[in-house]
Amino acid sequence: FQTDSLLMRDSTMTVGGSFGTVSLPTLDMGGTTGSTLQINGENRLVITAPTGSFVSEFRSGSLIIDTPAAMTIESGGIVNSSIDITNNGDITVEGTLKATASIGGTGQTLVQPNGTLEILGLSGNEALTFNQGLQLNGLSTLKLDINATFKTSQQLITTDTLSIGVGTLADTYLDVFVMADVALPEGTVFPLIDYNGADPILGFFQTTGDNRITEGEVLSLGLN
Repeated sequence: FQTDSLLMRDSTMTVGGSFGTVSLPTLDMGGTTGSTLQINGENRLVITAPTGSFVSEFRSGSLIIDTPAAMTIESGGIVNSSIDITNNGDITVEGTLKATASIGGTGQTLVQPNGTLEILGLSGNEALTFNQGLQLNGLSTLKLDINATFKTSQQLITTDTLSIGVGTLADTYLDVFVMADVALPEGTVFPLIDYNGADPILGFFQTTGDNRITEGEVLSLGLN
């Protein structure tokens, strides 16, 4: 099944049976009470590169991916999500996933090389919580913002396994943007990752200049 776009407003849609792949460049979910999209069986939701200026927006409601179903954001595809996602299958990010709220379930989210996971928002204090395994492959990118004026930061919160720089000889890029930039006193701390998993974090981040970030290293950002 393939279409140019799908607009959902206060509606429910279930993809089951033998659809196979639902492929579309723009999926817009929202409405007053929100919309629910459920992917069942051995079906896959594929977000492709948008054909115009509109990207996929998960504004309100819920997305449910049942095992063994999956969602793939292809290279060039962009999803802005501010809803809770239940992922009992697999999410693969080859393009860009900008998200807040939470991604939970029994599945795993995999960000491939050249894929980007970004915290969605403009205030510099938003959070994205993973209640499942998150794997950031080598040459993928994690993007977060900090607000220097208000001394706040966006955070990636994980309660399960977190693997960084997997599958290649390169690390995962950590791209931090400083908004409302001001000079800060030495020792100011911005928490970017709140890891609550039982296992140690595997792997390393690197700067966008390809320099590995070692344990305890201090980064120079903006005016600081």
